[in-house]
Amino acid sequence: MNINQIRYFIAVVDSGRFRSASQMVALSQPALSNSIKTLEELLQVELLERRKDGVIPTEYGKVLYDFFKSALASVQRGHQEVELMRDGSKGHVSIGAPTGMIDLFLPNIIEQMVLESREITFDIRYDCLDYLLQDLQHGEVDFLLSPYLKRTMAKKGLEIEKLTDIHFSIYARDSHPLTKKESVTLEDLLGADWILPESEGMLAFRHELFGTARAHRINCVVTHNHPPFMINLLEKLDLLSIMPDYTVKQQTTHGFLKKIEYPPFRPSLPAGLIHLAGRHITPSMQLFADTTREYMRSTSHHHFDLLKIHAQ
Repeated sequence: MNINQIRYFIAVVDSGRFRSASQMVALSQPALSNSIKTLEELLQVELLERRKDGVIPTEYGKVLYDFFKSALASVQRGHQEVELMRDGSKGHVSIGAPTGMIDLFLPNIIEQMVLESREITFDIRYDCLDYLLQDLQHGEVDFLLSPYLKRTMAKKGLEIEKLTDIHFSIYARDSHPLTKKESVTLEDLLGADWILPESEGMLAFRHELFGTARAHRINCVVTHNHPPFMINLLEKLDLLSIMPDYTVKQQTTHGFLKKIEYPPFRPSLPAGLIHLAGRHITPSMQLFADTTREYMRSTSHHHFDLLKIHAQ
């Protein structure tokens, strides 16, 4: 097995067709097909299911694809680090984060790093946590700076360093009928229209708020995975949503959004640095981790629990 076989297999799975993959890797279609066949003979399993409209990975192929993606990313990252060192740079760091964490924390963290060492380069990725975790496990990002659910991390082979707690509240536009009530009841919330992200964390909050039996009964008018869209729509329509307090600080300060007070519901999630357990930490990655810890210590009003959780 060699690096080209890894590249070829990934290309075939990504494109879903041998013809498209052969163009991607600049290899003839017969040679590409022979490479995959040799790999299947070596492993003594069928890796691809051939169909009239293309190919899809078998269960064996899906497992191999994940390992190959991670291996190829590590090879490419090692090559990149050596080139950067050769050219006088102190390295590169790739960070994934959801909105809010990117907007509020990362610019200041990167500013501190640049002031300390201008030779480091950065790649910043924004997405929801589920997709960012895939990038992390494939070796395409070094760290995630994100809130997380502890139970969803336990089986992912990750190392998590908690830095703070992210607090959430129920929000609506200032003219929403519930903002005028002195005391909001659970039935008020159950009868309202909602806009909510499609995430495991939000599903957990729904169950916490309404109970498992009634969580499915709420009228979720809009689901999404893009918080800026949610904020914009929340300002326009009589909808409720559950959001991190820090993401709507500007909107609440200017009176566009208002917190719906419901004391029994005080949700929060831990947040911190997440990376693959056992992965080699480069100097640039170490600098990012150290700078992030120091910045979060100096700016947060919460007590930081720096306990490392090793998720096996």
